[in-house]
Amino acid sequence: MTIVDLGMNFEKAVCSESQSLSRILNCRSPIKYPSKRELSHPWQVAVAVPVELVEDDSTVNLANPRTALESRPFLSEWNDMEHENKQIKIWDAPVRLFHWSLVLGFALAYVSAEVGILDAHVLIGYFLIALLVFRVLWGFIGTQYSRFRSFLFSPAETVGYMKAIRAGQPAHYYGHNPAGALMVFGLLALLAAIFVSGLVTLAVIDYEGPLLFLANQVSDDTSYFYRHAHEFFVDVALLLIPLHLLGVLAGSIQHKENLARSMVTGMKKVVADTTHR
Repeated sequence: MTIVDLGMNFEKAVCSESQSLSRILNCRSPIKYPSKRELSHPWQVAVAVPVELVEDDSTVNLANPRTALESRPFLSEWNDMEHENKQIKIWDAPVRLFHWSLVLGFALAYVSAEVGILDAHVLIGYFLIALLVFRVLWGFIGTQYSRFRSFLFSPAETVGYMKAIRAGQPAHYYGHNPAGALMVFGLLALLAAIFVSGLVTLAVIDYEGPLLFLANQVSDDTSYFYRHAHEFFVDVALLLIPLHLLGVLAGSIQHKENLARSMVTGMKKVVADTTHR
């Protein structure tokens, strides 16, 4: 038997199988498969299904390749996968830069104070003050999700969200949710208290800084009160930071998304029924 004969036999076998499949499906016309050009996605070639089937006296017209594919239950999962892979830009570059600069700066400021490198502590403090001023300004003139008005919630909405967290069914927000917004505003206010008390301490005890004019206007007791207040506010921040991290972890688990990564890339996945705030 020659190679030509083998080829002819193979072609006959394929034709026979095609005719058998048509008879099994009771089709009056052969099965027509969509071409690669007709398919909306290259991966659909591997799972192509008949575009038009004629069964008995009824016609099932699936001329749209995408409709034909999505009508199959096991193929509808591809739709869900495509939807889950879609992302939306939430956090702009200034917000992300502020966030991670604040993390690094606060850590360095704390360590420099603990080891007694006060000159570095003061310089880092000035840097952090500039960061805070920038964030406040950006909260009014920045992009949609960076503006304060995008995460201003009523007490009723905040309480409702807290109850939903306990029930395990909190609403999904692209920007800050009510619990996250509460933490953001709390930390910003706490940072302001830390910086003001630090500047006053620098002026009335170390006799330097932009508030030096206060040096001779307060008593010694008041001076040390500001110093202790500065240390107290830092301790409160050290308590809130772990709570913030726990909130990020809980939100990531409940909504099945990496919130920490979104603050690096700026992207969050598209989720149906999400509050666009």
